[in-house]
Amino acid sequence: MKESYDAIVVGGGIGGLIPAGLLAKRGLETLVVEKAPFLGGTCRAIEWGGFRADMIGKVQTAYFAKPEDTWLHKAYEMLGASPNLGTVERYIMSVGRKGQVKPEFALFDTGAGSDALIDLHSIMTGFDLNPKQRAELTRVLTEMGTVSEETCKEFLNIGFKEWAEKNVGDIVIQIFFQGTTLLAGLDPSDFASGHMMGAMGPIHRGSFCFALPREALMADGLIAPLARAIEQLGCDIVTDATVKRISVENNHVEGVWITDNNTMLSYQIKAPVVVCAVPIYYAFGKILEAKNFTESELKFIEMITKGRQEDYWGAYFLKEKVVPDDFPAWSHVFDFRTGGPVYLGDLWIPLGASQWLGATGPKGKQLVIVYMVGGEEGPFESDHPSYKTVREEEAKFESIIDNEILPGFLNAVEHHGQLLMEGWGRFNYLTHDPNDTLEVKSKAVKGLYFAGDTPFVLGSLLGLEKCGRAGIECTDTIFRDLGRS
Repeated sequence: MKESYDAIVVGGGIGGLIPAGLLAKRGLETLVVEKAPFLGGTCRAIEWGGFRADMIGKVQTAYFAKPEDTWLHKAYEMLGASPNLGTVERYIMSVGRKGQVKPEFALFDTGAGSDALIDLHSIMTGFDLNPKQRAELTRVLTEMGTVSEETCKEFLNIGFKEWAEKNVGDIVIQIFFQGTTLLAGLDPSDFASGHMMGAMGPIHRGSFCFALPREALMADGLIAPLARAIEQLGCDIVTDATVKRISVENNHVEGVWITDNNTMLSYQIKAPVVVCAVPIYYAFGKILEAKNFTESELKFIEMITKGRQEDYWGAYFLKEKVVPDDFPAWSHVFDFRTGGPVYLGDLWIPLGASQWLGATGPKGKQLVIVYMVGGEEGPFESDHPSYKTVREEEAKFESIIDNEILPGFLNAVEHHGQLLMEGWGRFNYLTHDPNDTLEVKSKAVKGLYFAGDTPFVLGSLLGLEKCGRAGIECTDTIFRDLGRS
């Protein structure tokens, strides 16, 4: 590590590694600073008792029919690091229907276009659409499918509940669309219409997929090849070091102050370009101050912070086989015991299901991951639930799994751990003024840029896919500003 660089990237997750590699490839001496002892951010592995698996059930939601057409894949190819992406199947699971003795599954066919959503409606409501309702659903989806990204942006300040009541002619279809927002853990009034259009349009066209590294963990299939590629491109990487401050003088970036987490010594590294690739709600008030942002950027940050509820992840290490061989690896679970469908959460089976998701473990043992939506809209009814509340809701889901889904589940649990963390970026779907955005280029500080999944980019993207697009756009913007596009 040197005393100065052309560019410094703060954050060693995918959101930081992509722009770092692209900057280095185009000739800038680049440094990556990561707080943890390892790269990867949330794309890390957990290890216990011989098991090794992804820390959470993280999946790339992309508005392309094939993984190789996605923004993430494009970014990797630009760096000479193929991620070898495959698709993961998503199922809708129903439990508790009258007379039902075992869970029922329906595949959400991402290539089926409108038919996939019609099938989803039937599963979620328990009844089929009549011809008039099918025609109305198809009409609305077709309209959404023709809306451009720029037009979607114009509808970001309108809640989807309001838009649906004005533009969807059938109350049943209104309720269905509003119900889909619950999968995101958002109230329909808070879900931006522009983002619903941006998501439903590709689904209607069949240009939609869920991607993961093929038969590999995130750490092995995404982070490791990316880290090798950027090191070969000459990037310097320092881990176990905390950026204490992005240095700004007279609205110009000067570099960063970092602290070595082992020696606790601090020092300044200079650079005329700094990319903040950690979530903005972590950076704000810590490594950047309010004076480093415009009023419109601050409004966007306030909105982002509002939507950063912690989701629940529970890891259950099973000492014996309970999950059948034909059980889906990923399911949304809907409970019909009280009549209408209630979304409980997801079951993620990285080891022991019909589709292998790269996890490993001792022979004959299995691993089950349980997900529940956090925040006020989730079962905890609080952005920061108490441990007692978490355990109560966790126990309810465990009981349903044991009695309705996987008999013998609780007796097979050898070890169980919980994790509350910001999940997949539901803040990307919140309503906000389209003029109030934090984009890849700072509006207030020269030389300051943003990457990862918190800056605004067109396309209703989130998570890994958004990191790919934001990384490319951030790099292109930097080189345009340097007069080297």
